[in-house]
Amino acid sequence: MEYFRLARYDLGLYDMVDYGWDAFEWMTRPLAKFVFIPLFTLLGRLLGNYGLAIIVFALLVKIALYPLTRASFRNMAKMRELQPELEAIREKYADNPQKQQEAMMKLYREKKINPLGGCLPMLLQWPVLIALWQYFQQSLIVRQQAFLWAKDLSAPDPILHLPFKIPLYGDFVAGFTLLMGISMIIQMRIQSASTPSNPQTKILTYVFPVFIFAIFNRLSSALNLYYLCYNIFSAIQQFWINRSLEREKAKAAVDGQGDRRAAQQAARK
Repeated sequence: MEYFRLARYDLGLYDMVDYGWDAFEWMTRPLAKFVFIPLFTLLGRLLGNYGLAIIVFALLVKIALYPLTRASFRNMAKMRELQPELEAIREKYADNPQKQQEAMMKLYREKKINPLGGCLPMLLQWPVLIALWQYFQQSLIVRQQAFLWAKDLSAPDPILHLPFKIPLYGDFVAGFTLLMGISMIIQMRIQSASTPSNPQTKILTYVFPVFIFAIFNRLSSALNLYYLCYNIFSAIQQFWINRSLEREKAKAAVDGQGDRRAAQQAARK
């Protein structure tokens, strides 16, 4: 299970390490061998603590996904501006869902907008999360490694023990899992402020974090620490991109007013 020790034999011995279901192993094993192991080994040696290494790794993932994240937020900003036209289409074809869908897709094509463009960064995050889940279970690199209140990053980090057991959840509250759930709610609230809102998305803002919180409570604290940091960096990134888009919109409005004034002065002359 120690990759570099097994690799010295040059017999492919690391292939014996179980990386979960066959349906996911095509991505979990390459990510572990060629991304996680080299990066965590390097960061662990440089920083002297694998908790700090996980935080830096989450930051590196966010930096790598930044171009896609920025593009998705620009796409969502265009979607907000289209809401009056989309609402008009819904009212016009209220009794004909097929015509309504065709008209919406035509409008998206004309405005060069991908209605699913905002989902790409989220979808790219899940393969990394699934691979980390398997990696932290199988790797010895974080075993018995402590960080803050977590005594072992390869195991859960209970901060409160319950007098009863909840099915699928357990009989304790994990610290990093609790913080991760809170960070997810904050991140989704920031995201919902920049996207068209509806009752379904508002419900999802609270239901999805609770669902993830229940599932992740018994997983390794290393995985929850990564997800917590990823959510924090995502929230900061979303806030910064939103402010940047607002400044660009304000500047465009000022430039548009200046162009109109210039045209009016030219017309008077």
